[in-house]
Amino acid sequence: LPISWTTVKLDDDSGQWKPVDPTTVLPPGLDLVKLEGGSYILGRPPADSDEGTYSFTLMVEDSIGLETRGAFEITLAEPAPLVMVTPSLPGGVAGMQYSANIEVAGGVPDFIFEILEGGDPLPPELALTGPEPGKSVGKISGFPISEEATSSTFTLRVTDRRGDSIDKQFTLNVADPEPVVVSTTELPSVARGGYYYRTLMAEGGVSPYTFETYGWNSDSGKWEQKDNVVP
Repeated sequence: LPISWTTVKLDDDSGQWKPVDPTTVLPPGLDLVKLEGGSYILGRPPADSDEGTYSFTLMVEDSIGLETRGAFEITLAEPAPLVMVTPSLPGGVAGMQYSANIEVAGGVPDFIFEILEGGDPLPPELALTGPEPGKSVGKISGFPISEEATSSTFTLRVTDRRGDSIDKQFTLNVADPEPVVVSTTELPSVARGGYYYRTLMAEGGVSPYTFETYGWNSDSGKWEQKDNVVP
């Protein structure tokens, strides 16, 4: 059955309950809104709102006129202190894609993430992205990270909607890739006229890998690229 919600207040003169504007009895920034699927109290209190408990009365009425009332309270509290949750950044590998989340807690969204001047820049091709509206997780990401090992130490500042901020120093180490190793150690035989399939595997280095065939040149005493060393 359709249900209607209304904020009401007892009129001292008549002794009757009368509708009132929800914004006059709810905490600042909140409203009683009817949407598809029901009625909701929603909104966003201003960052400089006064703390306190807001008391109000809601009246609900169904489609045949039956109604009832209930008393409610919403407490507008001081937000928790802004803290940096991420203790450190994982290392990267030169030439490989990098992505690391940086999370904060407390404070009042939305958050602004910025790297302060005076420290090292981020490794080449990496960028800092702040959280989406209402979220608390930013990201450092990019590709490629570098062509050689490097280390970057910088200070990250996070500022919330009230202007409160917190600074934390991070170090992002980028290591040289491990040597490329062919991990396929042997190839099975194949019958003449039969179908042959074997996956070649490698590890280390920076993927993707390129496999090429080489043959030993006894005249030059060197390995040389060849196209006819396999059947």
